[in-house]
This record gives sequence, structure tokens and C-alpha cells, in this order.
Amino acid sequence: MTATESILTRAGADVVQRLRDSMTQSGVNATGNASKSIRADVFRNGTTTSLTVSALRYIFTVEEGRKPSKPGKTVPYAKILAWVRAKGLQTNDPQGLAWGIKKKIDKEGTLTYRRYGRYGRGSGILSSVLNDRTIEDILARIGNIIADAALRTKFRDGSRID
Repeated sequence: MTATESILTRAGADVVQRLRDSMTQSGVNATGNASKSIRADVFRNGTTTSLTVSALRYIFTVEEGRKPSKPGKTVPYAKILAWVRAKGLQTNDPQGLAWGIKKKIDKEGTLTYRRYGRYGRGSGILSSVLNDRTIEDILARIGNIIADAALRTKFRDGSRID
């Protein structure tokens, strides 16, 4: 494993943990499925090494919410019911509660959408971690490795940069 791969692997693990922590602290980790799906992979193709962070497709609803449903495309009731149960909401009728939540989301979107997404903003749950500062930090780590390697390089005439 190259130094760059090692840095990207550590950085990826850090980003994944920070995303999971952000979701937990924000209370949007009821079933844990989205959080568990977050992963970081380092790929090497020739001289290019890259870090990819991925998750279940619906992860962005954590940040932006879900818009109101379009005709013929409604919120999956079974997923809302599973969420109600996982969240441990106190009710005598979890099915009725899930149906009511489903209808509200179908009509108005999720609370996150109504608070943030409709205004083109995010909740910060993901964007507080996945941002320019994180990328700059990773690039700085890689830059330090490159600089250290350059300082250790011997020139052909035997001189060194120290």
C-alpha cells in the first residue's frame, strides 16, 4: 500500500465515522440502515488513487429531506412503519401513525425538506462532514507526504535538500 493509499484509507474511515456520528447526534439514525451503508473505498488505477464515499441511494434525504410525492409515486408505507417501530414512538396504533406520517410526507414532504430542502439548504447532517474543509485536510495530508519525500530525495550529484 502506498503512502497516498494509506492516507486515503485513514481519511475515508474518519469521514465514515464522522458521518455516522453526525447522523446519530441528529437523531436521524432510527433503523441504522443508512448509517451502516456508508463506506469508503480507495481505488488505484495506474498513477491515480482516489477515495470514494458511498451509501444507500436515499442518504441525501437525510440532508435535504424528501419532497412532496408526485402523482403515482408515494412514500413506501412499509418503510415508514419500520421507521415508526425502530424509533420507538409511543402509540397504541403504529400502523395508523405510520399511515398518517406517510400521507403528510406525500402531501408536504418530510420535516427536513420543509425546514431546509425547499430553500435549497441542507440540514448539515452530511454537509458538516462532506465539505471543502474535509477535502483540504486530506489534500494537506497528501501534500505533506509528497513534501517529506521530496526533502528526502537525493540528487544525482549526491547533494540533498534538507
